[in-house]
Amino acid sequence: MSKLLNAKSKRDGPPQHEWLFADRKMLPDDEVVAAYYWEFGLETPDVIAEVESVRKRRALSEKVDKEAVLKWRSENPFPGVLDDKKLAEWTNRFNATFPDYTVTTRFRDFAAHFLCDWDEFPKLHWLQISSKLRGDSR
Repeated sequence: MSKLLNAKSKRDGPPQHEWLFADRKMLPDDEVVAAYYWEFGLETPDVIAEVESVRKRRALSEKVDKEAVLKWRSENPFPGVLDDKKLAEWTNRFNATFPDYTVTTRFRDFAAHFLCDWDEFPKLHWLQISSKLRGDSR
């Protein structure tokens, strides 16, 4: 979790009750990591801002003309990953032509990306989400 944006919590001191997860029946072992990322994110304005930014950029990405992307790719064959210079040039040309197409995050830890996919973030605490919905995501 320390890899998340070098972010600071919006408060000091020990965690509130939402973080304590004392009842093991309420939080299965396979949800522990997600729950801590979630609660950390709720307390970190930079994480919330990044999630909102990604969601806005995804909406723009969905509006990009897919036929134009396919046409561009057929006219500009992918160079492969073995030639870093050609790959960088190809990527730069693609991004210049379709600046809204590729959506990335500033999260350094891939495990945090799921926050962008859940409408419940940052509205609810982890244990406020139904156990069925949490379980369906596994």
